[in-house]
Amino acid sequence: MSRGRTTIILIFFVVHQKMDIKKIQKKLSMVFFLFGLLLLVFLIRKVGWEDVWQQIQKVNYKIFYIFLFPITWYSIQSFAWWRVLTDDGVKVSLIHVFLTKITGEAINTVTPLSFIGGDPYRIYLLQKKTTKTSSASSVVIDRTMYFLGVFLLLLLTLCIGWFRLALPPLWRVLFPVFIVGFFVFFIMLVRFQKKGMFTTISQLVLKTGIQKDRILSYSEKIADLDEKIGSFYSKHKAHFFEIMILHFIGRFLGAVEIFIIASLLGLPIEFVHCLYLASLTILINFLFVFIPGSMGVMESGYGALFYILKINWEHGVALQLVRRIRAFFWIGIGLLIILFYKPTKKA
Repeated sequence: MSRGRTTIILIFFVVHQKMDIKKIQKKLSMVFFLFGLLLLVFLIRKVGWEDVWQQIQKVNYKIFYIFLFPITWYSIQSFAWWRVLTDDGVKVSLIHVFLTKITGEAINTVTPLSFIGGDPYRIYLLQKKTTKTSSASSVVIDRTMYFLGVFLLLLLTLCIGWFRLALPPLWRVLFPVFIVGFFVFFIMLVRFQKKGMFTTISQLVLKTGIQKDRILSYSEKIADLDEKIGSFYSKHKAHFFEIMILHFIGRFLGAVEIFIIASLLGLPIEFVHCLYLASLTILINFLFVFIPGSMGVMESGYGALFYILKINWEHGVALQLVRRIRAFFWIGIGLLIILFYKPTKKA
């Protein structure tokens, strides 16, 4: 059998096995989730169920303050996204954007695809109030600004860690390299978007011959999408930095939340340690995106960092468990919004 015929058969097989691939993905997701859950159970057993429960009991009824605190960063990030929409001339209520943001983040947490799972739903829900092109372009820009805000937080943490921590010589070299690497990557990403990211991607896909007719039928919409994204960067330069700073503040509030929880638990940590933990959260979510919610891995990471900081590692596990309870609460809120919030189509 010729190589060409073999390739055609393989493509035909893959196309007709989409449902099976989806089933495999779901099963893999469940396997990784169960692995993380087992890791979490192992950690709690190692610490001791009673010790963990005693730590959590210190929070008591004040856990409701922890439940409510995420409203701060959800509001700021929603306002940043709303500013992107208003710059595009889209008239949509901030409440709708806020509710859409919560549902998107809930989906991001429970799926192994992270924002690739939640952002399409954000586009879907937002297009109830505007066009598909405007909703898609705003989500792409908002996600880019979110990443830039994350980069600023990592940059701040890396700079502090470089001066304060007793790092090995190799780490002292790697930290500046990582900073420069992040900076170059985001400059290239923004430039790529300004020059027509989706048009370039669609042209590359066309060369493969996959979904050629479908891509050609959407060519005008793809060009319109790139035009809207490029317009934001060229016409709203001041807003670019404003929205980026808003996302940075939203991520910085994650460190504030950790400090509040640590204070309620009576843990002897400084605010700079909370910055380390907030940055560690970002890195773990990025590296272990295939485990929904980074179940078990996050608790291990917190315990390991507490050990490095010469603090009882059991406290790190307890702190993250409180954050885990808070995360489950907001996942529940997001799922309730998906069930009951049915915005009407824009006239």
